[in-house]
Amino acid sequence: MAKNILVTLADKNYLKQAKQLFSSAYFNAAWKGDMMLLTNDISNEEALWFIKRNILIKRYESLCDYPIGYLKKSSVLTGKFFLFQEYFKNWERVIFLDSDIIVRSPIDFLLKIKGFGAVKDVDSHPLRLQFTKEEFLDAKGRELLRELESKYFLEKPSFNSGVMVFTTDIINRDSFDKIKSIFEKYHVIHQVGDQPTLNLYFYNKWEKMPIVFNIYASRIGISYGKIKPKRLNGIIMHIFGRGDDKPWSENNPFYNEWVSSFKKADNIFFEGVERGAPRWSVFKIYFYSFYLTARGFISRKYNFLKKFVKNATSFYSL
Repeated sequence: MAKNILVTLADKNYLKQAKQLFSSAYFNAAWKGDMMLLTNDISNEEALWFIKRNILIKRYESLCDYPIGYLKKSSVLTGKFFLFQEYFKNWERVIFLDSDIIVRSPIDFLLKIKGFGAVKDVDSHPLRLQFTKEEFLDAKGRELLRELESKYFLEKPSFNSGVMVFTTDIINRDSFDKIKSIFEKYHVIHQVGDQPTLNLYFYNKWEKMPIVFNIYASRIGISYGKIKPKRLNGIIMHIFGRGDDKPWSENNPFYNEWVSSFKKADNIFFEGVERGAPRWSVFKIYFYSFYLTARGFISRKYNFLKKFVKNATSFYSL
């Protein structure tokens, strides 16, 4: 058993995506630790592909099978909570990656993280945006939101749970139960599945990681001053989209890269296969992260000023 483990979450509908994720981590990052598929509904026959490649499988029983916020009904919405059960203390460190990710380069930098680390959410969204707006809530929901406001400063930045790194010394006997309790109490006002719960549990207890370890790559690169997708770089590319705009869809700008990585998956843990993309220096990690942050900040300020001038011009023309 290795000291570190890389985990992704997938049900039977996303096994191809999990295979691509493991492939990119194995070949591009030259990952040397254990790998695990966290799942709740794959058959023994489907599991065999992973077992043959020394990828561990851990099954869990879902905590819900109903829609949460704008996410459709899915039994995997709460799967990440199970990462904080004592079972994972078998390893010193856990790296969790969503299955819609492509790993491009070595991720050894993450092995220096102590405690719990993650990257700020898209556009540094505050914690408040993890929850439904008050005008869309019923009386019970508004009461829960006011309770949250009395306990937490909701303007603090939140993190994206698509990439999480933590040392397992943060896991206590009651960690999972506490996370579950937060979810059960507040899920009716969640905007998304697991992320609001984890942000509340790790409130003021998370280390901000460089952006390059969770690049929110979309068709328009909107989070970083609309950088064209082909020009957007990073170590971990979190390629989000809806409907047919995911990386495994032909119209996605990252489709060819995703397919190339997926086709290598069958060769995981086969000896004699060359692996390991160029490693990023610490300077490059922080410099490029700063560059993206600055572009995003300037773009947001420019859009705000543009909107302000437009509104002011409309007002004075009345």
